[in-house]
Amino acid sequence: MTEKKSAGYLGKALLIEIRPIPMAMAILAALFGAVLGYAYGVKFSTLVIHVANVAVILYTSHLVDTYNDLNRTEYQRGYRRRWLLDSHDPSRVVTLNPRHYLYAMACTYPVALILTAILMNETGSTYGLLALTGLVLSAAYGCGLDRVLVLGDIAWEAGVILAFVGGFYVITQTITPQIIVMVILLMPILFGAKILDAEPDIDVDREATPRKNSIPVKLGLKNSHRLAYGAIIFPVIILFFLVPAINPTLIWPLLIALLLVIASYRYPAEKGVYFVAAGIMLFMCWSILAIALA
Repeated sequence: MTEKKSAGYLGKALLIEIRPIPMAMAILAALFGAVLGYAYGVKFSTLVIHVANVAVILYTSHLVDTYNDLNRTEYQRGYRRRWLLDSHDPSRVVTLNPRHYLYAMACTYPVALILTAILMNETGSTYGLLALTGLVLSAAYGCGLDRVLVLGDIAWEAGVILAFVGGFYVITQTITPQIIVMVILLMPILFGAKILDAEPDIDVDREATPRKNSIPVKLGLKNSHRLAYGAIIFPVIILFFLVPAINPTLIWPLLIALLLVIASYRYPAEKGVYFVAAGIMLFMCWSILAIALA
């Protein structure tokens, strides 16, 4: 009976950390980066391996984060569920044994390293730098990085950006100034979304030992809310002047995304973050299809 229960608990730990919306954003970012390099020609097998690696690394970061939060008993204090289609319900997470997350990590880290080695062989050592940075972030986030002001708030965004740059790199084997500009604009947009994602947990983060110095904890809800929307809206406005050079139709998803963001400002963060996420994902999906089919 013990072995059956253990296997069942491990299965739950594996499934419960699949967070569809955050993972979808990272995968879409990888594909978005790839289509921006579309003119160079696409080696689809390499792109598929990169997308798989992105999913494995982000999934591993979820395992690390939850493992540490369970050990610190932070889930027991009332983390709130907010992502639609998300099995990561805190009331279910607290029923799991932390050691099963270690078992899962013992599987996912080697897989990520193998996929990284394959792509380094195919595309060059720069890919290894991108992927290993993502792995270090995944390991560090739940081990204290989430307690560091600003650094804890940009780890997920950095992972998405690495997925984006990696997608471009596996297609082109280079990193261009245009991609750097896009990174500079995408980073604050994702940063704003992450602040909104952290706002519902402000009470638990304040009581954590040591305290999580998230932006909402440090600035308070009103100021962090303003910062989040400012960080999102200004880069989106700049993108209006840049995306026509990529594909003229990208103006429309960008306009819809901006309207969704503005409309969500008065909503509580746990609702507003859906509008922001929808806008980001709409823009990336439209971009992928428009550029690939052009």
